[in-house]
Amino acid sequence: MAGVTAAVGVADHLVGGPRTPAEPAQVTETHAAALYRVLRLFATRGLFEEDAEGRFRLAEAGGRCIRTRPCPYGRRC
Repeated sequence: MAGVTAAVGVADHLVGGPRTPAEPAQVTETHAAALYRVLRLFATRGLFEEDAEGRFRLAEAGGRCIRTRPCPYGRRC
């Protein structure tokens, strides 16, 4: 599941700040309700954080999921 989340770039769309699940779902062409459940799961693992309005942001550990971040090995993470 983490690979699919990374493959569609969900974390990339949370870099700019908190978003509702519908916002990255629209851009990544995923189902908003299903994405909400995935984000909640990964929030329990410390990758994302959910606020009181149901918006998600990257947690510190979630930065490893950003596809556009350069890796020290010369490829994209």
